[in-house]
Amino acid sequence: RLDLALLPVAGGRLDLAATVAPPPGASLGSALDGDALARAPATLRVTSDHLDLAFLPALAPGLIRAASGRLEVNLAGAGPLATLRPTGTLRLDGGRMAVAELGDWTGIDLDLAISDRAFELRRLAARRGRGTLEGELSLEGFDRPPARLAGKLTFHRLELERAGMPLAELELPVVVSGSYTPDRLDAVLDLPGGTVRLPPKPPRTLQSLEPRPDILVGRLPVRRRRPRAAAAAPATPFVASIRLRCPGKLRIVADNPRMDVELKSDLTFRAAGGAVLADGLVETVQGRVEPIPGRSFRIDRGRAIFSGEALGAARLDVVARHDGPAIVVTTRVGGTIDTPSIALSSLPPLDEASIAMYIATGRVQLKQGTSSIGALGGEDASQLALGAVTDQVFRTLVAGKLPLDQVAVDTGALRAGKYLTDRFFVGFVRRFDARPELGQNSNEVRVEYQIDSRWTLESRYGDAQSGGASLMWSWDY
Repeated sequence: RLDLALLPVAGGRLDLAATVAPPPGASLGSALDGDALARAPATLRVTSDHLDLAFLPALAPGLIRAASGRLEVNLAGAGPLATLRPTGTLRLDGGRMAVAELGDWTGIDLDLAISDRAFELRRLAARRGRGTLEGELSLEGFDRPPARLAGKLTFHRLELERAGMPLAELELPVVVSGSYTPDRLDAVLDLPGGTVRLPPKPPRTLQSLEPRPDILVGRLPVRRRRPRAAAAAPATPFVASIRLRCPGKLRIVADNPRMDVELKSDLTFRAAGGAVLADGLVETVQGRVEPIPGRSFRIDRGRAIFSGEALGAARLDVVARHDGPAIVVTTRVGGTIDTPSIALSSLPPLDEASIAMYIATGRVQLKQGTSSIGALGGEDASQLALGAVTDQVFRTLVAGKLPLDQVAVDTGALRAGKYLTDRFFVGFVRRFDARPELGQNSNEVRVEYQIDSRWTLESRYGDAQSGGASLMWSWDY
C-alpha cells in the first residue's frame, strides 16, 4: 500500500493512495518475480484541493522555470496493474507555465474527463504573447477498440519558438480525426486553409551543452566482462502515423526574404523506433519569392516528393522565373532537401556567372577570371544597400555561381575577389556611401600577398586617387 500527501508551501494539497495485491493463487514473492505482477489487482486514487502548481519547477528543474495556477484532480481506478485505467476529472483554470525551449504560456485552461470508454479534453486554451490556442479533443471507444479520435484546434497568431528563437506564427484551424490502439496511433490532420508566417531570421542550430558520450576526460575505465544475459523477446514498438492533408489555401508568408506561396499537400509521417519517415507530396499552387529586393521570382512549379524515407531525402522539383526588363532568368532546383542542386538559365542565353551577377546587381558586368566590376547605377546601389543579399538565399542561389573566391554585400559596400595563386589575392570594393570630396574611393582595388605564415603585404588604390600599403605581421595563438 502506498499513501502519499503533497502539501506545497504555495498552498493546496495532493493525496495519492494505491494498493497492489497478489493475483489469485500466487504469493506476493512469486508475483514480483514473474509476469503475474501484470495481472495483480490494483487500486488508485488521486485527489487534490486547490493545488498550487508553483512546486513544479522543484520537481522538474531545468525543464519548467516557473508555474502557477490551481489544479483540481479527482481520479480513481481499479483492475489489473498492467491495464489499470484511471477515471475521473482534471481541471485547471488560468494556469501559467514557463517551459524551457518552448517559452512562457499563460491563460492555460484544461477541462479533462476520463471514463472507462472515453478520454475527453472538453476544453484546451492557452495564450502566448498576442497569440492564442483553443481546441477540444476526444478519444472514444476504449471498450471496443480501435478508439476513435476526433477534435479541432484553432491557432490565432500563435508564435512557436525553440530555445528563444521564433519558428513560425500560425493562423489556421486544424481538424483532427483517426483511431487509436495500445500499439498504434493513426491520426489525420486536415488544414482547410490558413497562414504560416516565417520569422525574419531562420532558427540557428545550437550546440548541445550535454556531456559528449564519445569524449572521456581521465583514465579509461576498467571493463569487466559480464555474463551474457538471455536475449529477451523484442517488444513491439509503438507506431504513430500522422497524415497531413491540405487541399490548398495554405499560405507560407515571410518578409526576409519576401515570400508568399500557396501550398497543398497530402503527406504522411510515420514514427516507429525513434525514426521519422515521410511519404507523400507537397506542391505549390501559386506563389512568388523575392530573395533579393527587386528580383521577384514567380514559382511556375514546386514539388517536394517524399518516398517513405527520412525528411531530408525528399526529392525537389522547383522551377521559378524572373522577368527582367531585358533578361528572363529561370531557376531550377533539384536534388534533395539535404543536398539541393541549383541551375540557372536565361533568355537571351548567358553563362551562370553572368546570370548570378545580374541577380545580385541588376547588371551583367562580370569579367570572367577577374574581379573587376563596372560602376553601378544609383538605383542598383540603393537596392544592394538594403543588405538582403547577405541572406542565406543569396549565398545559395548566387554566390556559388560566381567565378570568385569572395563575394560579400552589406549596407555600405559590394566586395568581390579571387585568389590568383595560393598567396596572391586581388579584390574589388564598390562603396555606395563613399565621399570622393573627402578622398574616399567609390571603386577600389585591393591586392594581398602572403610572404610567409606571419608576414603579409597589403595594398589598395581607387578612383579618388587614394591608396596605401601595409606590411603586416601576425601571430596566431
